[in-house]
Amino acid sequence: MNPDTLLARPDPGVHTYFLADSCVLFSEARQEIHALNTSAGVIWCLLEDGHDPTRIAAVLQRSFGLSTTDAAAFVLAALVDWQQRGLLAEARNPSQAVSIPMSPATRAEHVAPATIERCYALLGMRFLVQFTESAQAAAADTVLAHLVCLSHEADVVLQVFKKDEQIVLCHEGKVCGCCRSIRELAPLLKEQIWIMAVNRHEFFLGIHAGVVGGPSGALLLPGDPGSGKSTLTAALVHAGFRYFSDEMALIRNDFRVSPLPLSLCIKDTGLTVLTSRFPALQQLPIHDRADGKRVAYLPPPDVLALDDAASVQAVLFPRYRAGAPTQCRSIAKATALQRLMKQCLVVRGRLDVARVRALVDWIETVTCCELESGSLSDAVDAAAGLLAATPTHHVITNTAIGAVTCKDTEPGHR
Repeated sequence: MNPDTLLARPDPGVHTYFLADSCVLFSEARQEIHALNTSAGVIWCLLEDGHDPTRIAAVLQRSFGLSTTDAAAFVLAALVDWQQRGLLAEARNPSQAVSIPMSPATRAEHVAPATIERCYALLGMRFLVQFTESAQAAAADTVLAHLVCLSHEADVVLQVFKKDEQIVLCHEGKVCGCCRSIRELAPLLKEQIWIMAVNRHEFFLGIHAGVVGGPSGALLLPGDPGSGKSTLTAALVHAGFRYFSDEMALIRNDFRVSPLPLSLCIKDTGLTVLTSRFPALQQLPIHDRADGKRVAYLPPPDVLALDDAASVQAVLFPRYRAGAPTQCRSIAKATALQRLMKQCLVVRGRLDVARVRALVDWIETVTCCELESGSLSDAVDAAAGLLAATPTHHVITNTAIGAVTCKDTEPGHR
């Protein structure tokens, strides 16, 4: 394909930001953020200046010492990729903002009368849970007891009762979940409460990450399942850092992170490595999650209030690899932004140019690193060192919430 045959003109709804030595694009129509490396940034900026693909290839050839063939191939790869992503003119495909999905509810034919009640508070919301059996309440308490509040003036009422061979969870006369055994009830109830609390809470971004805090600010630990983020979060709590969350970083409109103090979820495969730090793990019951994982829930030592929100001092992407030496490396801010947005679980509303500017300005102030380690103790020391550094305080106000996706648009990399 000849690059000159492509529609080589940036869409007017795509805006350019510069972050250190990288370039960040924001498509307002698609509500997407894209991080470009240096060569891709050069191509994009030359497109914005009105240069045609042949001229751009010549600039790449001179600037990066590329052959004529390689320079043309880089330009072609970038243009094809951007056209497919809707970043070039007349190629848009708007996307919508999302929230945490909830299972479709069905009408409950009969709700049994409650005999036991508990009221739990999370993110300023009060959940009155009505149980029909003491075993149900006992199972819930193993996960939610630290969130119990005295008030029975609830914002949400949930009913738990048995029907046929299942335990049913009901809200406002509609079934919102069910399970087959008491071992599955606590994870089901915990998930329903935190989803409802998060979806009704006001914040900017919900990032899949562990969060701990120290005197100088908060540390975000984003990562895929299996990266070791939950284990590292628990070990940092044992080391004396304040516990915010082990599964979601709720970043507010002012870019401070709010506590989401649900019990730490420890998979059965990670119990051994944490038992020396938390001997109580040996006595905790094992629960069965809907995804097939067997887990224990460790209550946090302290429950932070919403007013305890903290500024984010550092973002650390952990990766556990058995036998690997511990290496903590700084990463480019644009790369960190891209990786952070890939862990975005829930967003609100829409982004605009000013809000993305605020997001770019915020990540510029945050220390961004990646950590590979085969030793939990060494990983704790490395992570703790990031919170020991002097923080850069940067508070941005009047920013609204938006749907964010971030994708790699490096030339030749698909």
